[in-house]
Amino acid sequence: MRIELDSSTRDGETSLELLTNLPPEVSALKIADAYRQRWQIETVFFELDRVFEGEIKTLAHPGAALLAFSLSLIAYNALRVVRTALAAVHGQPAADRVSDYYLTEVVFTDWRALDIVADPEDWMNEFAHATPRAIASELKIVAKQVNVHRLRKSTRGPKKPPPKRVKNKRKPHVSTYRVLQTRKQVK
Repeated sequence: MRIELDSSTRDGETSLELLTNLPPEVSALKIADAYRQRWQIETVFFELDRVFEGEIKTLAHPGAALLAFSLSLIAYNALRVVRTALAAVHGQPAADRVSDYYLTEVVFTDWRALDIVADPEDWMNEFAHATPRAIASELKIVAKQVNVHRLRKSTRGPKKPPPKRVKNKRKPHVSTYRVLQTRKQVK
């Protein structure tokens, strides 16, 4: 199945080709939608690994690894809530330019400020019985104070071509394979 894209991929592809062994009764639209959803899930797992380090290699106990993974999922959901609030206040393009890395870095470095600002009881009194609409309006108030330009993604410049290799005529390249083959023939 070939899917013509509305916009090109980051690699410049204008179409995708999907191979499937599903029966012909399954429509191409359903297959394409399932692929899109799967790709979104794969992107989430990539973000979890890259930003939240959700898979810690030194956690040998399965329960500890599951706890770390679960905590990274919770952190990812919280990050999406913050992104949604930023998009509601500053617009989607500005929110898309915000770096997940910088957002998580702010949380990692400034979380103790919450202990200074308010006691846990104050948070419970304020938000325990608040409606989702009330919490959303509070998030928008906080999001207005965020300087999204400070959290912008770093853009990479164009890749430079690798420098041409310079051959040294006094020291020609010697293939290890050829040296070993020559030694075998001499024996």
